[in-house]
Amino acid sequence: MSPLSSEFDLRTYLNPMWLRRAKAYMPEAELKYLSPLGEKTLHGVDASTARGMTLGGDGKDEGPLKAFEDWAVEELRLLGLDGSGVTDNHRRLWESMNRSQADFDEWHAAAAERLRAHWKRCWLTVQTARDQNGRDPRKSATRADGSPRIAHKYKLVDLFVRRLRITAPRGSALAQAVRQFGHIPLDRKSLALIGATVGHIVYGPSSSMGDVRTELAYRTYQRLTRAICQAIGPEATPILFDFFVWNAPAAQKVYAGKKKAKQLKAAKLPKAEEKGGKKNLKAAGRSVAHSTDDSSLLDAT
Repeated sequence: MSPLSSEFDLRTYLNPMWLRRAKAYMPEAELKYLSPLGEKTLHGVDASTARGMTLGGDGKDEGPLKAFEDWAVEELRLLGLDGSGVTDNHRRLWESMNRSQADFDEWHAAAAERLRAHWKRCWLTVQTARDQNGRDPRKSATRADGSPRIAHKYKLVDLFVRRLRITAPRGSALAQAVRQFGHIPLDRKSLALIGATVGHIVYGPSSSMGDVRTELAYRTYQRLTRAICQAIGPEATPILFDFFVWNAPAAQKVYAGKKKAKQLKAAKLPKAEEKGGKKNLKAAGRSVAHSTDDSSLLDAT
């Protein structure tokens, strides 16, 4: 059998040092996960996170944070967490989310679609008002049709889900589903640690949330994170791994180092351009997950 046709085993690419560090941090991650003290947002997103996701509005009443919070309030109502009482239908929904990763992901995809539709409605409303005043719409995290870009859409949903760890009744099927099946929010820090743990094959010095441009790239990073957690042990889940990413001193050094590398690369770029090396620099920082369409690579996980 050709080596290229043999079964792909992702575990052979995992860095044992980072697995050990993450495993050692899990008790601390569990404490932070359960504590509401570190949670300073109402629904998982604050103004600094929303700032890069403009709808084009000028005021806080029409901006991205307001759009997100309105969506989050409706999601809490659908989950039975708006204070009006939990019904049998809500409990059945919680139980279905807690059955398997696939069942949770089905709810997750539906929530993301509801956010996409809501975001687009808000964008169109804001742009109509702006156009009447003769102003051009601004776009950053929004597509031309007003829907959020893939990376930003999922970042908002995943931060909302992480906030549910505090909102969901302790010990409920919903709380269990969030802990076990919740996705890791993708940003520069989480991408840096995923890359460091998976043999540096999935990221370059310039990787950021905005580089996750396709549904496949998003799913690939989530599957990589679940593979990492499986290798760490049963105590690890993607959301707990995220607490390791954001709080462990060793993890912070990785992000700081890659941030410095990016700055150095930017400083050297003009000279590289003079030598015709711009294309090579860009290629060196391009992620495998960003460019591949072969989702079968991860079938073994």
